[in-house]
Amino acid sequence: MLATVFDPSLGGRDFDRIIMNTIREDFQKSYKIDSYSSIKAKLRLRNECEKAKKSMSTIAQPIPISIDSFIDDKDVSGKISRNEFESLAKPLFDRIRTTLLNLLKEARRFQMKKKLCRIEKHRYMFRINTK
Repeated sequence: MLATVFDPSLGGRDFDRIIMNTIREDFQKSYKIDSYSSIKAKLRLRNECEKAKKSMSTIAQPIPISIDSFIDDKDVSGKISRNEFESLAKPLFDRIRTTLLNLLKEARRFQMKKKLCRIEKHRYMFRINTK
């Protein structure tokens, strides 16, 4: 391993949150309900959004998100496409890109240090052998 770099405040939950907020807005417009009004409703929405996120990696069509007896015994459904998700998640993808670029810089810096150490070692050995 040459280097490690990380963003401690970036993870899968951030991507789930993007889907959750999008579907929440859709449910507010379509069904006039707030998905965050109760903890139980929010957890059910999170579970469905996490499933949708996982499905997006294999399915290109819009992913349906349906929840039976969600709030006030209403059955609700919405959709999110991979393209829509990618455009909403662009800031997160940019953060990942920045982290990876920093990782490459750090690895290059480590390799340069390693090369300099080898050069210094050889210079030192050369000095000892010539005396």
